[in-house]
Amino acid sequence: MAETSARSPTEPERPRRGTWEIFWAFLFAWAATQAPLYYSNQNQYLLHGYAQVGVGTLAEDWLANTRDPTPIFSFAVRWIYSTVGEIGFQVGYFLLLMVYFVSLIRLVEAVFPSLSGTPVGTLWRALVVLAHAGGLRWLSVQLFGFDYPWFLQAGVAGQYVLGPGVQPSVFGLFLLTSLWAFQRGQLFWAVVLACGTATVHSTYLLSAGLLTAGYLAALLREGKSRVALQCALAALLGVLPVVLYNLSQFAPSDSQRFAEAQRLLAEFRIPHHAVVARWFDWIAGLQVAAIVVTAVVIWSRERRLGVVLLVAVTLALALSLVQVLTKNPSLALLFPWRISALLMPIATATLAALGSERLTRWMARSVEGRSTQTAATGEPWHSPKESSHSAEEPKPSAKGHWVWIVPAWTIALGAALSGAVITWTKSAYRSTPDELPVMEFVRQHKRPGEVYFVPVLIPQVSAGKRGSLSTSFMPPPRMDTSKNLIPVDMQRFRLLAQAPIFVDFKSIPYQDAEVLEWHRRLLLADAWTRAEHWPPTLREQWLREGITHVVVPRHRDRLADWLHLEYEDAAYRLYRIVADPAP
Repeated sequence: MAETSARSPTEPERPRRGTWEIFWAFLFAWAATQAPLYYSNQNQYLLHGYAQVGVGTLAEDWLANTRDPTPIFSFAVRWIYSTVGEIGFQVGYFLLLMVYFVSLIRLVEAVFPSLSGTPVGTLWRALVVLAHAGGLRWLSVQLFGFDYPWFLQAGVAGQYVLGPGVQPSVFGLFLLTSLWAFQRGQLFWAVVLACGTATVHSTYLLSAGLLTAGYLAALLREGKSRVALQCALAALLGVLPVVLYNLSQFAPSDSQRFAEAQRLLAEFRIPHHAVVARWFDWIAGLQVAAIVVTAVVIWSRERRLGVVLLVAVTLALALSLVQVLTKNPSLALLFPWRISALLMPIATATLAALGSERLTRWMARSVEGRSTQTAATGEPWHSPKESSHSAEEPKPSAKGHWVWIVPAWTIALGAALSGAVITWTKSAYRSTPDELPVMEFVRQHKRPGEVYFVPVLIPQVSAGKRGSLSTSFMPPPRMDTSKNLIPVDMQRFRLLAQAPIFVDFKSIPYQDAEVLEWHRRLLLADAWTRAEHWPPTLREQWLREGITHVVVPRHRDRLADWLHLEYEDAAYRLYRIVADPAP
């Protein structure tokens, strides 16, 4: 595939620019923070890889033997765990954060080349770092009880590119890199990166398709129909393997069963992602408005990139409207609005750049006014060389220009330092430390053939206040207090204890029959957890389900002669089910 253009002539070549960008990306990665291992979605997406590499007895876990929705990611998990160890996941995420920052900065700099390498551009970069900074998010929670800065980097419906740690969704950052490559005329890399992102996490298939449609529209507008056809064919070939894999693994086994599984996923498990009426609120409305305004601003300055974004935004809005009108759960699970997770960071960086550029011009007019005034009094303010610019596009003096360096570096270094402090003190991404001792006991004493039942209560995620939020910097939702938030209790049991469990609410399969089995197990687990007493008949039922051990909160203990106490601490008791209790 031929490249359609060379580097933009407005993009300056500056010595040691790469070194400075790495340093800025390093600060950004520290400022953004990341969670300790085995937080939130990691407990699902690391499971298949851990089971395949032979961690503990996870190969016997029911969920680990369901269809893998992200096989490429699981392969990477196996390789990293086997060659580097657990630290590899956190180092890898740190590097991905750096790639994200460079891609975002380079993309927006293509629209605002005047900011590249300038002191006001330095302030703009600092603002981009601040918009993603964990310190700002922590401060917002302390002051307002809500993580408002999260919405500067996350899309609507609680969907995001940068999560709390390494997981398949983070590879959506390469859609940013794909956009940047397309703007530079590097069509081969634009298509490869878009297809690669969808291959790692197929939930990005539609988002990558919307961007590709924008690429084709931009090429056709430039009269490059042959190149557009090559681009379309390459994109189709690029996503063909993941499409075939999904069809072979997740195709409907039965129309009625498939419809019910889709309904359960969209309305029972993730309505905060899939049901527009659940996540659309005034914040989501502002985000959509910011994305639309950004697309128009970019179109007015950089037509090629602007056409791509306008087409992608228009198609995403149209498909979202179709889903609202039809209420089709399958379309909802394709997430037409997921591309907002890519577009919202672009909007934040673009609007910050627009403000920085306006600030530069205001400073230029202010300095020019002072220059005119001093010239009238015979007191020179600038040297002739400095004041030789045109009146139409005045430039500030060097003195006025560099005044922004100090606040810029203060913001950037302060954000990075606060992120390091949050990571070190574990002031965010909190779980429940009282469950760690029982997990460690199971890790040390588990044996093959054992399956653990942990307490499960189904949260009312389809009820309560509308809108989406991030709880990463808020107190963790607990099982006994949360209403429509997914509790953190025992989410980490599988990976920390390295042992199978019967079921939990957080981690789910995707094939229709497996979704129905997950739902059956979940209803049983919820009923068992809520029960006041455990009758003798429950022993036979548990044994039929393969359960061998039961974890019970100490304050909700149930005694039975067919339960043998193996461990207890201040928070939990662990019982082994006696297969044949004595009379």
